[in-house]
This record gives sequence, structure tokens and C-alpha cells, in this order.
Amino acid sequence: LSPDGAAWLTALAFGAGTMAWPHARTFFSEPLAALFMLGAFYVADGGEGRPSPRRALASGTLFALALLTRLDSLFLLPGLALFLILRHLESRGGGKEPVFVGTAQEGLRRLFSRRFLLVALAAALPLAAVIAYQLILNKVLFGGATESAYADQTEGIRFSTPLLAGLYGFLFSVGKSVFLFSPALVLGLAGWRVLGRRDPSLALSLGAAVLMGLLLHARWQNWSGGWDWGPRHVYQLHAFAMVPAAALFAAGWSRL
Repeated sequence: LSPDGAAWLTALAFGAGTMAWPHARTFFSEPLAALFMLGAFYVADGGEGRPSPRRALASGTLFALALLTRLDSLFLLPGLALFLILRHLESRGGGKEPVFVGTAQEGLRRLFSRRFLLVALAAALPLAAVIAYQLILNKVLFGGATESAYADQTEGIRFSTPLLAGLYGFLFSVGKSVFLFSPALVLGLAGWRVLGRRDPSLALSLGAAVLMGLLLHARWQNWSGGWDWGPRHVYQLHAFAMVPAAALFAAGWSRL
């Protein structure tokens, strides 16, 4: 398929084969946060080689908007940070596919270069502003900077679920398995190796975002998300997990 055709087919699979459709009608915060986070990855890259400070600022702003929508968006921040770092360490030259710099010395030189420091600062500024705003808001509304809307609830904020129990619930349980409510995720898993060959930085960063979000949500006290359709707390991860499906469709099944 052409890149456009693969993108349309992936979007169709995401809309019709995951929790996207029902959750777009009921729990609006999850789809909106996922949109902002996916946009943060998109503008950080833009097909222009190494990220520029301008694109990093736009990426950080979109991620900050995701934080304003849902604070658990913070779980995916390591994936975005890794993406900015890996993209900066790439050298595209005249080829179409990115290649990492050849030596550790060259990589360290790039990481401590003035350009990358500007990129990191530009991405961090909007995030710092939103975090400061949230701390002030918590102080005004709930009596303490580290308090939250859970302050008047006995359950509070706890990561008390055993990790293996939460992972089993997300992956294999009959009531909340992501593969039962979002079977199209299988296409994303099948495409990860293809994406890794074509764009290792993107594949590693998406994988880090999904893995970090899954592990932390598996420890959350209410990992299942209650009575709603499917495990809504990991809805945001669906968008990242489906991206490799586009690489699968573009390459064709014969490349598996």
C-alpha cells in the first residue's frame, strides 16, 4: 500500500477495532489526552531530521495540554523524551531512513551540544508551566500543593495493585483484556518489527511509552477503571500501540 493508504487503513482499524468509538462518546478526557500526546510525537519529528527548538516547543506544549486534560499523561513522558533524544542522535544524510551516529563520542557531543540543550529547554518550558499551575491549583482548591481531587476520598492515590495481577487483568482477563475490547491491537503488535527496521527510534520510543504506561497503570489501585466499556485507563496507549500497524500495511504481509 501507499503511505496514505496505509494511514487510512490504520485509522479505520483503530476506529472500528478498538475502544476508540465507544469512548469518544462517553469518557471524553481519554480520547482528548491521547490526541494531544500523539500530536506531541508528530510535531517533534515532522520528517525534518533532528528536532528543532521550535518543534520541541510545540511538542512540549501539546504534551502540556495532555497533562491539563489528564494528569496520568505524565506516565508517557519518558517515551517522548526518549524520542527527542534518539531523533537528535540520528544522521539521515541523503538516505530516506534514519541511521544512528557511529560512535559514542559523537553521540555525547550531540547530546551536550547547544542545539540539543535548546531543544530540551524548549520542550520543558510548557511542561514546567503546567506543573506549576497544577501545584498552585491544588493548593487553592484542596489545601496543599501535593493534594488532589482525591483528597476527600478514603481511597486517596495509591499504586497498591500487585503488578502481575494488574498485567494479567489488562492482557488476559475475561472482563478487561485489551485484546477482547480492542482486537485490532494485534495488528499493531505484528507491525512492531517492521517499524523497528524502518524507523528504530520511533519503534523504541512508542514501545517505551506503551510499556511505561502499562506498568504504572497496572499498579494503580483501580486499574480496571470501574464499570465502563473496557480498561479505560489505558485507552491513551491504544493510539501508540496502533502506529506500527501502518508500517505493516505499507510493507505488506510478505515482509513479516
